[in-house]
Amino acid sequence: MTDVTATTNRTMRHAMDSDEARARVRKRYRAEARFKAYGIGAIAFAAAFP
Repeated sequence: MTDVTATTNRTMRHAMDSDEARARVRKRYRAEARFKAYGIGAIAFAAAFP
């Protein structure tokens, strides 16, 4: 076996304290909420027509 060290590139990490980062997170959370609502709506629609 070979010994492989785990290397992480710390420069790839983005700061979450910028306004742009917060806007991206808010946008992602809104999209997730929409996706969840669509799923619940689809299940309700399917249950209404057995």
